[in-house]
Amino acid sequence: MARNLVCSECGGRLQVGCVPDHIYGYGMVDPTIWVEGKFERTFWGALKTKDRKIYYVHAYRCERCGLLKLYADPDNTSVKQE
Repeated sequence: MARNLVCSECGGRLQVGCVPDHIYGYGMVDPTIWVEGKFERTFWGALKTKDRKIYYVHAYRCERCGLLKLYADPDNTSVKQE
């Protein structure tokens, strides 16, 4: 999905980036995700994701003021497959 790459706060240029989540040893990193519904844990303590929509989060940062904008892609091109 095309984005307006201009900051809504200061008019600066937005650059694409990411907000990594769950940084593991040996360089393994997971991207941040958005999960439909309220936060609930499974019996084992993990986040419940069964039968929920899951999207990767795309991040944009303003080069001038540092504002971050996060998007969960609505066109389903970035749905995480379980």
